[in-house]
Amino acid sequence: MFLIFSLIQYVAAFVLGVLVTVMLSCAGGKIRSAGGMVLICVVLLCVQLVSFWVFGLSVTKKLYPVLVHISLWGLLVVLLKTPKLQTAVSVLVAYLCCQPPRWVASLGLLIPENHWLYPVLYLPVAGLFLLFLRRYLVVPIRRLLGQSRKNCLLMGLVPALYYVFDYVTTVYTSLLTSGNMAAVQFMPSVASMAYLAFVILYHIEQEKQTALSRERDLLETQLNQSKITFAAMQQSQEKTRQYRHDMRHHFAMLQAFAAENNLEKIQQYLNTVQQDIEALLPMRFCGNDVVNLLLSYYTSVARTKGVELVITAVLPAELSYSDTELCSLLSNGLENAIDAASRVDEAKERCVTVRMGIHGENLLIQIENPFAGEIFWQDGLPCAHQEEHGLGTQSIRSVVRSHGGEAIFRGENGFFQLRMLLPNSGMHG
Repeated sequence: MFLIFSLIQYVAAFVLGVLVTVMLSCAGGKIRSAGGMVLICVVLLCVQLVSFWVFGLSVTKKLYPVLVHISLWGLLVVLLKTPKLQTAVSVLVAYLCCQPPRWVASLGLLIPENHWLYPVLYLPVAGLFLLFLRRYLVVPIRRLLGQSRKNCLLMGLVPALYYVFDYVTTVYTSLLTSGNMAAVQFMPSVASMAYLAFVILYHIEQEKQTALSRERDLLETQLNQSKITFAAMQQSQEKTRQYRHDMRHHFAMLQAFAAENNLEKIQQYLNTVQQDIEALLPMRFCGNDVVNLLLSYYTSVARTKGVELVITAVLPAELSYSDTELCSLLSNGLENAIDAASRVDEAKERCVTVRMGIHGENLLIQIENPFAGEIFWQDGLPCAHQEEHGLGTQSIRSVVRSHGGEAIFRGENGFFQLRMLLPNSGMHG
């Protein structure tokens, strides 16, 4: 009877390991039915049975990593196309997960002459543990393994150490069962150090991933906003073209006034048309059309907020940056500067100075403005309020750094300066 219970416990532990491996390696979604799982288990059990029949129990235990673990890894990778590294770590984690049910079931060994309790207790404990894994741990572990190769290696560090230690000290030798001091002390200390290394390295990796994800999302958001702003300015330019198209109607009106010999109406009409054209047409600051549109737009924004915008721009027709990047740099810089200057009490001090030009092979953008109150700094970036996160300045720094440039923010004595220096390899006159 004990032999039958032991055999059932052995098969249950084997099936538990296979199920956990399949779930962690993302193979579960590729196995269409329970029949696929049964087939994998039957094949691997048959391999073990043949080995037991030919070589005996002792040799089969020593060949177990090849007969089961490597075979299972090969079946999942070759037949189901699961990720190689993730599947390998899944096998190691599954091997480690088979141990907790054994710990609980081993309580039965404490009762003299009732060793049959061990396999009997193992079955319900293994079933409950599998449900617990599936409900609470499988999804987060699978996400962790799938994040990056480095995370996968870190996750497999402790299970791999335990796997090697267990086989070396209990299967291939008897170091642990003989009470060898080195073997007894090795695993707890090494596992603790490995866990500490895992926590530290994983924390560093997560910080990098979080920072990169935040910066990428921020840059994408700011560029999308820039696209919207730029589309609005292009729409304004389209209205300008339509106005030019309507010039013939203006000429017809002027001819009618001329036929009446009414010079006063002609003068009034010309003044009105001139004001409309000046309001629609973007001002020319330099040879670059995109920069002209942006500067013209923010000149109007500054005027509505009672801020004077003084611009000096000497730029070629083409720059080695996308329109959305230029829009993100100038929009965020000018919006912050105009908003800060508009809050200054003295109207005559509400002035924002913009200088743009090519120095050597670099594009230099400098924006200066007065400000009132206090500037809060986070990670070297300014924020108008302590609870803000400086999204605009983060976007500026991200764009500048993506081109190997530098963005410098300075604010003191009520005066703020933003300097952006970017390599410009694609200049054309």
